Amino acid sequence: MMSRELKDLHPYVETLALQLIECCKEQGIKVVVTSTLRTFNEQKELSHTGQSYHQYGLAFDIVCFPDGEGIHIDEPTMYRLVGRIGRNLGLSWGGALKSNPENGHYHWSGGLTLKELMLGDVPNKLGKCSEGGNRFFVIKRTTCDTLIRESPSDLAKAFGRVIVNTPLKIYESECLWSLTEFLGRRAFVCTQNIK
Repeated sequence: MMSRELKDLHPYVETLALQLIECCKEQGIKVVVTSTLRTFNEQKELSHTGQSYHQYGLAFDIVCFPDGEGIHIDEPTMYRLVGRIGRNLGLSWGGALKSNPENGHYHWSGGLTLKELMLGDVPNKLGKCSEGGNRFFVIKRTTCDTLIRESPSDLAKAFGRVIVNTPLKIYESECLWSLTEFLGRRAFVCTQNIK
């Protein structure tokens, strides 16, 4: 069964979805998330191509309606307003598509195409840094005891070890290595050892 859970989204997309919901609430619009993560087979049932940002936790679908009495807004105007809010947050809005617009669809891909995602690329931006600026991170935890290294290589010198469930700031993540911060120092950790 397709997920409706925001926690199933990529951490940065989850943050954007929560911001969209909150911004819409301030405008008197209630947003309900109807779909987040989908398997390949679930997507194939919905679309003949079987390809979607939903399969990577980078997309979500919503429905929206006026929240409260005294708010009178027609549905097309409401979806355009929500679409504008989403775009201002950095999301792509399905209602802006020329062919087959989807007013309730939003995604963020980190600039990657579906083909790049299918080949194993992952977006680099994982979450906004609390200090602001151009740095981005998300807090994740290690799944097992793991070495931290000075560069992204099994041959690189290890200068420490983190134990299971240690929180790490993740700045960039690729297939094999993630750039993290541990004990105030930037370090690389094997991506498969992070959840």
